[in-house]
Amino acid sequence: MENYRRPCKARDRNKIKHMTRQTFNSDSILNGLSGRVILVLSLFVLCIFYYAYFILEKRLPLGHDTLQYLQLQYTFLNDLIINGELPLWFPFMTKGTVTNIWFVIQNGLLNNLYYVLAPFLKDINYYYLFYLSFFFDEIILLIGTYLLSRSLYKNNWAVLFVMITILGTINWASQVWWNFHLYYLMPLVMFLYMKALREKSVSFFLLANLFLFLWSFCGNLVYYIPLFSFFIFLFFLSYATCNFYKGISLSIEPIKTEKDSEKTALNLSVIISKNILQTVRASFTSKNCLTLATVLIISAIPFFVTLKYITQSGAGEIVYSNIDRDKSGLTPLTTFLTYGGLSGYGKYIEFFSGVTKSLDNSLFVGSLTISLSLLQIVYIFKKINSNKIALAILVSMLLMISFSSGGIVASLAYFSWPMMKYFRHVGHTGPIIKVMVIFLAGFAVDQIISIIRHNDKQHFFISIKYLTVFFIFALMVKILFIVFPERFSWELFSSAKQEISSFKVISLLIVLSYLLLMASKNKLFAAKAGGVILFAALLLHGAELGFLRSSYYDIQLPKQKTDNYFRTFSFQSYPYVASRNQNYEENIRYSAFSKASFLDVQYSKEKILNRWGALYWNSDSFFFLDSCSTPFRADHRLNSIDDFYRVYQDKTSSFNIEKPMPTQKAFLKILGCGYPKLQGFSTIYYTKHPKDLMIDPHYRGDILFTDTKNEKYPSLKMLPENAPSFLEKNDRVNLEATVRHFSANRLGLDIVNSSSSHAFLHYADAYHKYWKAYVNGEKKDILRSNLGFKAVQVPPGSSSVEFVFREPKVVAATYFLITLGLLGITAIVSIMALILMNRWGKT
Repeated sequence: MENYRRPCKARDRNKIKHMTRQTFNSDSILNGLSGRVILVLSLFVLCIFYYAYFILEKRLPLGHDTLQYLQLQYTFLNDLIINGELPLWFPFMTKGTVTNIWFVIQNGLLNNLYYVLAPFLKDINYYYLFYLSFFFDEIILLIGTYLLSRSLYKNNWAVLFVMITILGTINWASQVWWNFHLYYLMPLVMFLYMKALREKSVSFFLLANLFLFLWSFCGNLVYYIPLFSFFIFLFFLSYATCNFYKGISLSIEPIKTEKDSEKTALNLSVIISKNILQTVRASFTSKNCLTLATVLIISAIPFFVTLKYITQSGAGEIVYSNIDRDKSGLTPLTTFLTYGGLSGYGKYIEFFSGVTKSLDNSLFVGSLTISLSLLQIVYIFKKINSNKIALAILVSMLLMISFSSGGIVASLAYFSWPMMKYFRHVGHTGPIIKVMVIFLAGFAVDQIISIIRHNDKQHFFISIKYLTVFFIFALMVKILFIVFPERFSWELFSSAKQEISSFKVISLLIVLSYLLLMASKNKLFAAKAGGVILFAALLLHGAELGFLRSSYYDIQLPKQKTDNYFRTFSFQSYPYVASRNQNYEENIRYSAFSKASFLDVQYSKEKILNRWGALYWNSDSFFFLDSCSTPFRADHRLNSIDDFYRVYQDKTSSFNIEKPMPTQKAFLKILGCGYPKLQGFSTIYYTKHPKDLMIDPHYRGDILFTDTKNEKYPSLKMLPENAPSFLEKNDRVNLEATVRHFSANRLGLDIVNSSSSHAFLHYADAYHKYWKAYVNGEKKDILRSNLGFKAVQVPPGSSSVEFVFREPKVVAATYFLITLGLLGITAIVSIMALILMNRWGKT
């Protein structure tokens, strides 16, 4: 009997050992096509859960830049749907301004498809499209994470860990740019560049450049360009350095002399230099140089077109009045290093505490993740796992930490990297480091599984020892912040401080169900204790991050109690407002928002206006409100309007350059505040210096001046020598104006000039060189009236007048950007199909 039992026990041990190895085999989770489909689709389901919850609960952002992003997206699509063209001009923003910068920063990738489908979207509330766009962006992040992690790790549990961690740390509700769009294309771009380098593939290099472009210009702040390019440079410099260092052969024996250390260093330098020269010489053949030059030129075209579109198609005439920028938009070094707070290294305590100083810059990735990333650093220095890419990630991460904390790397980048002087918020680049920490932790998971699979007890116990110490330390820091919040001057925000809502419970159940599904499929519970521990750790890790993310959304996406706020996102026609006003309370849209808001802000001595987060000038465009002076944040306007304001407003810079609002009657008349925005004058006077006359206390605002000389206009008069003597004169005439059509880019009028001579129509909308005027179908030159506005001559009697903002190169550049966005959508869908068809695996 004993002889019979022993073989059974041996067979059982072999069976268990075999099952353990199978559990942690690199193909155990994603076993063929069906396994991969289950993984990808199940993570999609996790994303769908969040968005289904938002939609069913009617939750919308009421804070900071995500609300601005939403309002901008609605404004662009609304004008296209209602008026058949994308707005190139915002009439309700800063008294009129170009839209090219705003188009770039709001244009989410999926929104390019909305523009094509605009005729079919008229009856759909933008609320649903907004969440669909975010869902698509999250899918892009998950796809990029999946592809990059599959190329980095041998074991698929590491892939799963990284994807769950990424999914649990997406917190865009308050700040879409710093907290999401700063990194949502980062893994995909890194994967494509690495694949291009490994396979020496020109097509993958072009595809990587396309997504780098989309990362920079599709729904992101324009001044991210130097940041993204700088990060990619640092990573691949680290990557190349680590690979080159490991690949050097020190076969030449150092010359032995009295100074062995010096000779060794000299010989090593010679060997390294020789290797570099040989590599360069072998790579730079005439064919390779020609191919590289062609690829770079093709890749540079979209960047060149977009930069020309942004800097020269109107936006170059913007005056930046923010106190931390000069008029050209550049930032001084002190501003570059400190603006927006979060400078220094103290903010990274959030990795351990789970408590953030800023909802705009969440860094917490779970106690397990930070413990694993520290374990991987131990692996690297103990040479247990010296993966070249892991080392490159660590090196580039440390360089980026120095950059984001205003260290020496940031100072060097400010002076040396192209366009870096336009960037600010270095402290807010922390989410890029967050993603790198997650991928670094993935290497530790990969190594632990390999250790378990090969039954390496020595390294297993070393790993558990360090991991336990790091985990306990992280938990103690977190508990310290939670138990003694009064000792820290932080804006406390922790999942542990929040009541566990039904949303969190459902999040936990979904994570639990998902992991149980994956575990049962691969018979995880039949394996040894290591597998059970790993499963439990992943479960708790997913629950922790799910709770944190839901806590963010509970606060930043509050549930709407009525449908008034929801209905504001239905597509509607622009109303034409005859004169500017400051009555926000009678505006239906503003009223809906103010009742939904949860923050009150006192503006000077004025009554309290409800405000949430940081609203901007573009809020007026969303409200369809032509205000005299916006109470919201404002820091730039067109040169023409700035010139007009400077006559009456003694102010060099301000966070809100419309406060205080000038009270001179002449100012209010010309501005159209309390007076008609369409005004008639019998003549207009040419002078090189209108400001000298407009600032005169005798000027009543009843005479029109221009600094645009045009001999085609017989009614334009040269300024008399005794000009000051007639400043109190009234040149106004009655021009009856009936508005036929009003949209962002057009104003169609029927004008009746009852006088017997030509007159000038003054339109209190900002002057810009791309505005064109047509009187009775004939093109007429527009004059800049009173420094800031538009004037056109009309004949006696009835006339048809049309103002049109259109410039072929601006239109072409806009649709060029949309085309590239559609190309990106096509590429993403194709990549998804290839993943599901098992065509794209490890590289």
